[in-house]
Amino acid sequence: MADMNQSPSQEPKQGNNRSTLYIVLIIILILINIGGYLYFSGRLHNTQTASNQAQSQDSIHIADLDARYHAEMDSLYSYKGQNATLDSLLKIKINQLTGMERSLATAKKNGKIEEAEYQKNIDALNSMVGDLKNQIADLQQQNHILVVKNDSLGKSLEAAEGVNQQLSQQNTNLGTKLTKASLLFAENIVGEAVKVTSNGKEKTTANNKKAKRMKVSFDIAANSGIDAGDKTFYLVLTDPKGTVLTDQSQGSGVFKVAETTDQQQQYTASKTISYNQQKQHVEIEWSSTNGFDIGNYSAEVYQDGYIIGKGTIKLK
Repeated sequence: MADMNQSPSQEPKQGNNRSTLYIVLIIILILINIGGYLYFSGRLHNTQTASNQAQSQDSIHIADLDARYHAEMDSLYSYKGQNATLDSLLKIKINQLTGMERSLATAKKNGKIEEAEYQKNIDALNSMVGDLKNQIADLQQQNHILVVKNDSLGKSLEAAEGVNQQLSQQNTNLGTKLTKASLLFAENIVGEAVKVTSNGKEKTTANNKKAKRMKVSFDIAANSGIDAGDKTFYLVLTDPKGTVLTDQSQGSGVFKVAETTDQQQQYTASKTISYNQQKQHVEIEWSSTNGFDIGNYSAEVYQDGYIIGKGTIKLK
């Protein structure tokens, strides 16, 4: 009786184990298939990406060579018509360049060019250009002639460039003259140190320990030849050690020095007035939280990058 009761319970158990095993095997097969798909999909994507990148690089190289050939062909034609010897030389170079361009036609058609082929074309083009320059130089030296580049109308580009440079320099000089003509002359410049008395009044002092700030004043002469309007003056105050006194919280900054490319000058303070073509009095002040040293202070006033006046403040 015991054996009969045991058999039925064991058979379902073995069946359950087989079912579980089948399910596990199916899951493993599915995972293997998915992994294989992802692997080959990634390989395919990488291959396509590399192919696209190669095509892009090929297009860049082809376009670069095409542009170089056209530029050099234009350059060759710009020398034509000056003398028979040079024209014979140019004919040879033009034929060379035309042959190079024909070899590029195949690459254009296929949209593909090997890196080595691209570099070979670049080297050949550079060699041809260098050789042409040397031959032109020899031609000029041997025949004592001037070889110049011409535009499409046969006019000398070198001559035109020289005229343009001359006009540019003339315009620069004219602009400088106009700027200088609009400068206001600062006269009667007075620099002084100021102290504050116990009753709150301000007085001039030469004592460095009592000085609280410096004041530079000057007069702008009347000039009906200069347009009325806002005019800005920059004060450059230099201590006895040669250091420009600056404090951004008081409006210090930099300006471009006139007639220089990019030279910058620090300034201590600035003052903008509304110029009315009449004589005007201008005052520019600067305070120091660290006190002042003994010695001579230089005060320079600038307008539009030009110095228009200077003075000295002495402390002891």
